[in-house]
Amino acid sequence: MAQLTATLLVTGSIAAYKAIDLMRDLQRRGLRVRVAMSKAAQEFVRPLSFEVLSGEKVAIDLFNQNEEQSIGHISLANDTDLIIVAPATADLLNKAAQGIADDVVTAVLLATTKPVIYVPAMNVKMWQNSVTQESIKVLKTRGAIFVDPVEGKLACGWMGKGHFPENAEIMSVVETLLNLSTDLKRTRVIITAGPTREWIDPIRFLSNRSSGLMGQALAEIAKKRGAHVDLVLGPVDHALTGADRVVQVSTALEMAQQVETYLGEQVPGIEHTIVIFAAAVCDHRPKSVSSNKLKVSKSESYSIELVPNPDIAFEVGSRREVYQAALKTKLTLIGFAAESGDFSDLEALARRKLQAKHLDYVVGNLLDSFETDRTRAVMVNQTDASVFSKGSKIELADFIFTNVSKL
Repeated sequence: MAQLTATLLVTGSIAAYKAIDLMRDLQRRGLRVRVAMSKAAQEFVRPLSFEVLSGEKVAIDLFNQNEEQSIGHISLANDTDLIIVAPATADLLNKAAQGIADDVVTAVLLATTKPVIYVPAMNVKMWQNSVTQESIKVLKTRGAIFVDPVEGKLACGWMGKGHFPENAEIMSVVETLLNLSTDLKRTRVIITAGPTREWIDPIRFLSNRSSGLMGQALAEIAKKRGAHVDLVLGPVDHALTGADRVVQVSTALEMAQQVETYLGEQVPGIEHTIVIFAAAVCDHRPKSVSSNKLKVSKSESYSIELVPNPDIAFEVGSRREVYQAALKTKLTLIGFAAESGDFSDLEALARRKLQAKHLDYVVGNLLDSFETDRTRAVMVNQTDASVFSKGSKIELADFIFTNVSKL
């Protein structure tokens, strides 16, 4: 399924900063977001904020030779699935109703044939003004959709209707308009995420570079698509959100025990269980853990005897029928294969892991994506392979669930 795109037009309201959070919510639903800003909007929020978070160049100037080399405003207007004007000022609404196109934002609106959602935010008197209300009527007759402002204390100090609405209300309109999937509504998703720590003594441990960002993205997208989400989380430096339940663990043994616990319990109303092994589990642990800090000589070498950790994905894959009977649901198992080397080798390596661990899918990615939010990947099953060319981990998470939902 091709990735959906939203064009976000930001205009000069104090609520312009809220467009950043809206952009992130759109990305969490798997959309690519491209941004254009009016000159006034740039007085409130710098374009760089949107560029860093979207990974896309922000359009700010209708007369910039580089931006308009390929008629940039036409691309923004038509190479998209919908347009969201947020916040939409009274000035913007009145210009749009009159067909004025004197900057990149109004030019995009005049050039598009795509659905347009306006999210007004302004002073209550501006909102109530008959000119503004007449412009809104005109835009609605042309098919525009409005998410009206709400009552609240405004930036000017007045109370009244003009406050930027909650993102959830905007996203509800977006999801309906784009028919975004809620295909995981009766699905439970169990995710392992982050690294494990294998203790040597009270202050030293063996671990790895995993950030847990992929697990966070999977939890967020699964929740957005209607799933019940259980997260088994190794030690990370940031709190992960988007799950119904989060159990934090440290070692591989603790992680394996918690997965076993989750796979032994039934959740009412669930018809399908998906287990995603996204954690970077240490392959080995010290055979013994010292209860006190080890005293070692800096001039002498020493050794630590290691023993294998449980292979959580393999153990679950090997006992699929047992867990499926306990859960009384269909069970789908998804593993990750983080590899070094060339991207061209990933499919073969992922397919090897698929067979060895008795999984339904394996997602292969490169180690250089561990600590960043941009990644490439390939997802394989017994008969097929799908390439995720490049994008955020949120987008990869949506790609993964879309592939699973096809079957």
